[in-house]
Amino acid sequence: MKNIILVSDMMDNEYPLPDFFDKEKIATPNFDEEIDSAITNYLTNLNNKEISSITLPVNLSQNFLELSGIRVGHHIRLTKELKYRKVPLIFYGSLELETLAKISPLSSILFTPNVYYVNISRYSFEDIVKYINAISLSLNDFDFNKYLDFVRIEPPANYQSHHSVDNEIALIEWSKYLRCDNQIVEVKENLKNGLYFKYHSVLNPVESPETGTQFEITEKGNILLIDDEWEKGWKDFYNYFFHYSGQIWLDTLSIDFKSLSQTEIIQEAKNKIETFKPDVILLDLRLCDIDFEDELPSNKLTGIQILDIVKNINKGIQVIITTASNKVWNFEAAKKYGANGYIIKSGISNIKEDIKNLKTLIEEGLKRSSFLKIINQKLKAAIQCWDNYKIHQRRNLTDQMHDTLWHANLKLQIKDFLNNAFDTINNDEIQERFTISILLLYRVIEMLNEFFIVEEGTYFKKDISYKFDIDDQPVPRISFNTGNYNIETLSKGKTLSTKEKAYAIYHKYKNVTPKDLFKMINNLTEYRNKVAIHPDKRFKEESLEYLFENKFDDFKRIIVNHFNAVMNYVNSFN
Repeated sequence: MKNIILVSDMMDNEYPLPDFFDKEKIATPNFDEEIDSAITNYLTNLNNKEISSITLPVNLSQNFLELSGIRVGHHIRLTKELKYRKVPLIFYGSLELETLAKISPLSSILFTPNVYYVNISRYSFEDIVKYINAISLSLNDFDFNKYLDFVRIEPPANYQSHHSVDNEIALIEWSKYLRCDNQIVEVKENLKNGLYFKYHSVLNPVESPETGTQFEITEKGNILLIDDEWEKGWKDFYNYFFHYSGQIWLDTLSIDFKSLSQTEIIQEAKNKIETFKPDVILLDLRLCDIDFEDELPSNKLTGIQILDIVKNINKGIQVIITTASNKVWNFEAAKKYGANGYIIKSGISNIKEDIKNLKTLIEEGLKRSSFLKIINQKLKAAIQCWDNYKIHQRRNLTDQMHDTLWHANLKLQIKDFLNNAFDTINNDEIQERFTISILLLYRVIEMLNEFFIVEEGTYFKKDISYKFDIDDQPVPRISFNTGNYNIETLSKGKTLSTKEKAYAIYHKYKNVTPKDLFKMINNLTEYRNKVAIHPDKRFKEESLEYLFENKFDDFKRIIVNHFNAVMNYVNSFN
C-alpha cells in the first residue's frame, strides 16, 4: 500500500519530502473549463496503484484563490470509478483552517470524515508522516453521506442556472437511450468529468435506462427547433431522433443566442417561422440572459413571447415546449398562450417515458397541424374579408330593439362564432370538439340567413313567404340534381331550408351558382342534421370523432370542406 503525495510540476522542489511518500507529479492545472477533464484523467491513471492515503497541497498553482488541490480532493471523493475514493486525504497549506473556509465553499471538504488539514507553516512533512501513522487508515468506517452533508458544490460559472445543467443532463440521458450519445462527445465528456456533474449525479442517482430502439414517425411535415443550446448537442440529437422518419424536414434557428438581445432573438424567430413555415415547433422557454432574472414574469420569457407570435401567425402551428423549467407558473403561461405540449428536459425522470411522450406529441402535432393550419389560414382570410364588408342597415325591422342590437352585433358575432369553432377543434380537452365545432359553424350560416332574409307569415297558417332585406325582392328556391341547378320562384306557403336560403343569398350577391360550394354546404347540412344534433351518434362510424381516430384522411378532407363551406359563404358578402 502506498502513501501518495501529489506535487505540481512548478512546486516539485519547494519542500524536501521524506521517503515515506510515493511522489506523484500532477501537471499544474489551467483553471478553465478543461480543468475537470485533466484532473479526472490524471486520477484515473492512478487507479492501478494500491493507495492507502493521499497527501496534497490545498493549491497546485501560483494562484492561491483557485484552491485547485482541494478541487482534486472533491474529484477523488466523487469519481465513482476510483478504487481509492474513500482513502484518507491529508491537505497541507500555510493558512489557518478558518481562513480557508472563508475563501471558497469547496473548503468544506476539510471538515468531512477521513480528511485532515496540516498547517505546513507550523508543522513539517515529518510531522505529517507521524500523523498518518497515528490515524486509522480503515476504509470501512468511511461514511460517504457525511461527506455529502458537509459539502455543496455550485454549478460552473458559465451555467446561468440549473436550467443549463438540467439541459445537458437530459441531453446525455436521452441520447444514451437512443444510443446516439457518441454524437455529442463534448457534452458527454463534460458530464463524465465535470466536478459539479459528478456531485449532481451522486445527489440524484439515475438508473441507466434500457436503451430504446430507433423508430419511424410516419407523419410528414416541417419541424423547427428553437433552443439556445442547439449547438451543444440538441440539433444532433434531433437529427438522429428523426433519422428514420423520411417525411420529416428538420430545421434549426441557427443563431448566436448569447450575442443577441431578447428583441433580436424574437425577430429572428419570427423571420424563420414565416420563411420555413413549420408544422411543429420545439421551443425552449429561456433563450437569453434576461430570462434568468428571478423577478421576470412568465409572460415576458422569450419563449412565451415567441409562442404568442406563432399563434398570431397561424394557430394551427403546433408548439411543444421543451424546457428544463418545472415551474408550475411557466407551465400555466405556456398553456394560456396556446402551447400544445410541454416536455420537461430532465435527466432524473423516467427517460423512456420522456422519449415516448416526445414522440407522441410530435406525431399528434404533425397530424393536427395538417388540417388546423389549412383551416386557420383560410379562417383569417374570411374574417379579414368580413371585417372589410360594410354591412347594410337592416330595412325590415320586425322587432326594432332586437333588430337594432342585432345589426350592431352581427359583425362581432360572426367573427366570434368562427373563432370559437376553430378554438373548439383545437382543444383536446373537449371530447366532442369536432361535432360541436360543426354546430358553431352552422350557426354562422343561420345568423347570416336570418339577417339577409326576412320571413313573413307563419308556418302554422301556411302563408310563410321570404324576401331579401336589401331590396324586398322574393327569395327563389335553388335546387340541384345530378349536377344541374334549377332556380324557381317560391310559391307562398312553401318553406326554405337553411341551406336553400344560403344558396339564394350567395346567388343574390355573386350571381353565380358554384357547384362545389353548394355541394359542401349540402354536406355540412347533412352532417349537422344526421349526426351533430343527435348525441347518440357522435361517436359512431359516421361521426368526425370516429373518423379522426380510424380514418384520418377522410376526416381531414371532410372537416376542411365543412369549414371551407362556411368561410366561402362569408366571403360572398365582399
